[in-house]
Amino acid sequence: MKSPAIVVAVLAVTIAVAAPAVAVQTDTFGLQASGSRTKMLHPPGGSPVHDSVVVYNRTTSPVTVDLDVISETLRPDGTFTPGASGAGLAADVQLAIRQVTLGARARRTIGVTINRPDHATVARYAAVTAVAAGAAPSGGVGVQERLAVLVGITADGRHPSGGSDSGGARVAATIAAALLLAIGGAALVARRRGGLHFGHASRP
Repeated sequence: MKSPAIVVAVLAVTIAVAAPAVAVQTDTFGLQASGSRTKMLHPPGGSPVHDSVVVYNRTTSPVTVDLDVISETLRPDGTFTPGASGAGLAADVQLAIRQVTLGARARRTIGVTINRPDHATVARYAAVTAVAAGAAPSGGVGVQERLAVLVGITADGRHPSGGSDSGGARVAATIAAALLLAIGGAALVARRRGGLHFGHASRP
């Protein structure tokens, strides 16, 4: 029996008025950088920097969320191309935990440690991602909603802009578009081969 196709979608925009202005969310859970920021950007410095993301449950039932870190490549047009889990800058970003179970309306702050280089001639990027844990559907095409918060090391001499601004919304939108395009193409190939597998679709 062929495995059911699973289409992984990324939501990188706020979809409810009640959500924090800097959060991304689905109908069941949300993800945001701690504080009033849309992304987590830091300058090089040679020592680890400790940051955090917040995961929250929007429902009255328990929700389990899987977390991961994937690489992101900034393209000349300002959009991002997603990479593999643990590749590039993602290899230097450690999560305190990779799975969290939240009670009704609960929130949890998850520590993020970023190992910074001494110097950086170009900016480097990754993304902390979150997806609701659960079994794959028994048949047909399922949809997993994956959220992402950008992480970056800025180039030498450039100051990070980690606050809440309109640029953060554009960053989130470009991550979403890139991931959806990449996943959509993979889905077509996988269907022809009778299965679908994404290296970043679930935590390792």
